[in-house]
Amino acid sequence: MNDRECHFDKIKVKGRFPFRIGCTSYVYPADIVENVEKMAPHVDDIELVLFESHDASNIPNEEVVENLNTLAKEHSLTYTIHLPIDLDAGSPIKSEQITFLSQVEKIINTTSSLKPYSYILHFQGIDSNASIGDVTAWQRRCSYFCSNLLKNNLIDTIDISVENLSYPTDWYLPLINDFGFSHCIDIGHLWIQQSLDWKEHLETYLDKTRVIHLHGVSEGKDHISLNKSPIEDIAHVLHVLNLHYTHIVTMELFSVTHTWQSFKVVEELFD
Repeated sequence: MNDRECHFDKIKVKGRFPFRIGCTSYVYPADIVENVEKMAPHVDDIELVLFESHDASNIPNEEVVENLNTLAKEHSLTYTIHLPIDLDAGSPIKSEQITFLSQVEKIINTTSSLKPYSYILHFQGIDSNASIGDVTAWQRRCSYFCSNLLKNNLIDTIDISVENLSYPTDWYLPLINDFGFSHCIDIGHLWIQQSLDWKEHLETYLDKTRVIHLHGVSEGKDHISLNKSPIEDIAHVLHVLNLHYTHIVTMELFSVTHTWQSFKVVEELFD
């Protein structure tokens, strides 16, 4: 650990807030277990960002899950699990949908002993300029995916949190309501959609939210340090969360510097 990281480690965020604050499993350029070992003493929750493609996979095996369970017990740690995003729940290609469904079922079975706080799901497969007909067809495909995912009772519906993406809230809200899912509010995604009233969205859906993703936005880029975003916007988010929220807030960043800078912003605003 270099001097800069030692300085960052003096920032104390674990157990400090009314919500559980966390980071991703890729703060450091290392595997999941090494990242959890480094960050577990400092945070309340870690988002395990999972992927599986033809040539690479980081879905944990039994040994990795055992290590993660040990670290969770040692550090009073919880996990959220971000399901892969390289396949689409709303894909018009049936074989892709079936592959994704199998992938998600495998992940839930493999990680169930971790008792994840939530599984983060993207409803992809639609473009923000899609026609009404395309949106209706996409909603039908997503509904088919959800019905099949839930039919074996692998998971409680509240433990699936659907994340807002670049398309309108009205497109995915019926799916959340119909299946009883939770919300994952990605604040950075709201900030980058300048046409959207992000404050109204946050306050409207917060009571049905189990996970908040927080990261900076600047010049069309997101998932960067919070110190790149207007301080008054960050302060408003934290004010609302401080009053009304007790679940997970993840600094969804993939860099040592950006993660610790963002923790520092939150720490200073609360102080």
